[in-house]
Amino acid sequence: MWVASEVRAAMVFFALTRAGYDEFLRRDGASSGSALWVNKDVLSSAELARLRASGASVTNFTRVIDICDSVSVDEAVATIKEHHPHEVVWVER
Repeated sequence: MWVASEVRAAMVFFALTRAGYDEFLRRDGASSGSALWVNKDVLSSAELARLRASGASVTNFTRVIDICDSVSVDEAVATIKEHHPHEVVWVER
């Protein structure tokens, strides 16, 4: 059972695909305060603008991260960790 006084570990979500973003919404939601990083073209410019206007912390990669290339995914995660060094990173796989 969750209570309001419990401390929840900060988490960053990395959505590589639209399905991953949809899973983020189901699990955590854009209004949760968790940071969200998305692969290029997962969200439209309008969607990104709406999320940011609502106060969501969302960052989009400006290059496509090949979801089948584990080195590219690992490099992207390393970039995320540079920006969120003490947070857990959830990666869509």
